[in-house]
Amino acid sequence: MSSGDNPHKALELALQAMKLFEKFSNGNPSLELVMCLHVTAAIYCSLGQYNEAIPMLEHSIEIPDTGESQQHALAKFAGHMQLGDTYAMLGQLENSIMCYTAGFEVQRGILGETDPRVGETCRYLAEANVQALQFNEAERLCQMALDIHRANSSAPSIEEAADRRLMGLIYETKGNHEAALEHLVLASMAMVANGQEVEVASVDCSIGD
Repeated sequence: MSSGDNPHKALELALQAMKLFEKFSNGNPSLELVMCLHVTAAIYCSLGQYNEAIPMLEHSIEIPDTGESQQHALAKFAGHMQLGDTYAMLGQLENSIMCYTAGFEVQRGILGETDPRVGETCRYLAEANVQALQFNEAERLCQMALDIHRANSSAPSIEEAADRRLMGLIYETKGNHEAALEHLVLASMAMVANGQEVEVASVDCSIGD
């Protein structure tokens, strides 16, 4: 941290900066204030003070004007995702998924249905649903991520490999071992094609299982 790795000092400085940004924003949507709220919330989380971080992030989501610019929309997206992560740290998976879903919709609205970054968020949301044991929803989202990444690359990509690894896990958990094996084999092939031989070993272990 800029405060010499002292999170308490960093928090003090962040709170001072937040007051200044609030003062000079004059009630207008301020991306500087939004970013400051994100940083302050992250410091609270590093101190284990998650309940202090949550209202900061909720406030940061209210500020951006998504109709003003892409930067405002992406700042709102970032706030939703950080809030989702904070709820996840507290074990509140339902609230976490609600935040991720809201962020996903904001991102998809500004970047479009097929942007690779939307695919990454889609897989992140699928992983959260796996954690919450919502396997049907996880499968739907993971398939969406896979479709997006395949549409953006003529050859199997690292992103596609990650999607297929997750899909293999989902199918394995649901008892569909044949479909799981198919996805894990295709993930392994995509990793080899992209020079990730070290990662292939862990996938091959899963295939062996």
